[in-house]
Amino acid sequence: MREKVCPLAARLSLSLGGFFVNVMVYEAFCQTCGYVEIQKSMRAAFPERHTCGSALTRVYTAPVIFYNAEGFKANEKRFRAQVGDERANQFERRKQAIQHRAAQGQLTEYERRLDALPGTTD
Repeated sequence: MREKVCPLAARLSLSLGGFFVNVMVYEAFCQTCGYVEIQKSMRAAFPERHTCGSALTRVYTAPVIFYNAEGFKANEKRFRAQVGDERANQFERRKQAIQHRAAQGQLTEYERRLDALPGTTD
């Protein structure tokens, strides 16, 4: 059976140089290797085994969103009021862990690519 493609989506994809992403990066936990990144098509099934042969478990995390437009200046007080102290503390601990890994040169490939994007530095 032939796959149906939205004509507008096909034109946008061509005109924007491949606007639609077919391959995604997923986080997983390998029993042997620890946390790994898996690149796969959005339609492909999540692999049960890593390249080393150990079982993989999918890791679900919240997406990272950067608000770089005018009017989205975040400050600590407003952020805490919006998300609550517990969530703000959890965010801060996670941010510190990432900064520690960055200082040690242990960022994942995905984190290195994010770090290279314009406007993503503190």
